[in-house]
Amino acid sequence: MCRQVQQRSIDPVRAQLAIEDLGDFPLEIFPSLPLRGRVWELRDNLTAAEGFFVALAEQVDEPLATKDHGLALAARTHTNVTVIELTARA
Repeated sequence: MCRQVQQRSIDPVRAQLAIEDLGDFPLEIFPSLPLRGRVWELRDNLTAAEGFFVALAEQVDEPLATKDHGLALAARTHTNVTVIELTARA
């Protein structure tokens, strides 16, 4: 978000409010070690980081939401995970 403020694509006051809102966002932490076997299986089509996102989506049986078109395409092609491809606001 800092980059967007510097580029003036986001108002600094709105950015500050968004940062403050992060404290109210419910987060759940998941250990990554149980996912490593699946990440290894995905190694030919996804980076390790991408593989962890996909493996976690599979484990919790939730869709994978991403703005990364390449990740969305690879996940759709090489896994059964549901993909929600996000787009940038105009």
